[in-house]
Amino acid sequence: MAESGMILINGLSIGGGGGLTVGIELTRALAQARPGWAIGLLLTRGHPLHEEASDVTWPAGVKLIWADPSTRQRQARDRYEARMLPKLVEDRGVRVLIQLNGMMPCGRVRVPVICHHQDPWPYRYQAWFSWKHHLIAWFKRRRHRRSLRDATWLTFTSEYLMQTVTTHHGFDTKRCSVLPNGLPDHLYEEAHREQIDPRADEILTVSNVSPYKQQWRVIEALAELDQRGHKGVSYRVLGGGAKEDLDALVERAKTLGLSDRVAVEGRVATERITWAYRRARIFALPSQCESFGIPAIEAMAFGVPVVVADCCALPEVTGDAALHADPDSTTALANAIERLLTDRDLAKTLIERGRERIHRYRWSDSGVKLAEIIEKF
Repeated sequence: MAESGMILINGLSIGGGGGLTVGIELTRALAQARPGWAIGLLLTRGHPLHEEASDVTWPAGVKLIWADPSTRQRQARDRYEARMLPKLVEDRGVRVLIQLNGMMPCGRVRVPVICHHQDPWPYRYQAWFSWKHHLIAWFKRRRHRRSLRDATWLTFTSEYLMQTVTTHHGFDTKRCSVLPNGLPDHLYEEAHREQIDPRADEILTVSNVSPYKQQWRVIEALAELDQRGHKGVSYRVLGGGAKEDLDALVERAKTLGLSDRVAVEGRVATERITWAYRRARIFALPSQCESFGIPAIEAMAFGVPVVVADCCALPEVTGDAALHADPDSTTALANAIERLLTDRDLAKTLIERGRERIHRYRWSDSGVKLAEIIEKF
């Protein structure tokens, strides 16, 4: 394949911190894998999350392309993809389009399209809480079906997600690849640093805040642990979310008499997240809807033993380097946390396994794999 023309990555649908991480890191990894390629990342001007990409140090060859602020809304975004995206593809000499939402663009583009799936939400009824959610999930599944039929190639962040989507729609995986998330290279250096000991008696969750992420269940588990005599343990939540969801966590902690031991900080700077990883004793991610679970392997890199929900892609990604708890049981989560609080040998074993396991997931490897897929066309 000739190396002229641009690879365009459509990130207009990015709506959360995890999606932004994938968009940024996959773009950087592709640029590092193929330094001679021109790569564009399409984002929404004025979007408070997308604008964070302006502060990133990008490899040579990467260009941020900004769409009108109105594309923050889904209907306006669909109109943009129908009318403006085909023109953008033609004007920029785009040779491959990568869609980060797993869906074909609304307009017709005359180049190969790779649809990258990174969200199991449309297939996880546990994450729907209203009739509107049911309708949105149906709409997204319908568009996923079109991508399975029409895309040149499809990529998925995990084997779990690939099997979930293709099985639901009755398609085979002949044009599919698993393109896992990973860690930036500097975090592998972190994994070899000496662990800080003793750490604070603190449980940490780094994730967007939503009812299905189940930070509320960690608060309830903390109340159970309190009754068992673990009164010095605290809980810190880092991650953005709707104000009502953040406020609900604060209110739950207040109701359980844990206000002084639960900190809900919202979306914070990278330096604050690093600080929290370095001091936490346990990392918990009891989410009921994950296509990968980047924070779990981030915690492993920082030498934090991990507890995750026994569902979705989390067991696949963490393997025997984490404890897996029933996502529907507060007591099961409390039991897993208590094991790590009281069994230092178990915690040490998980830390060692985690430091090994993270080497399976490198953005640089995924960048090479994506480049090789592009070169097929």
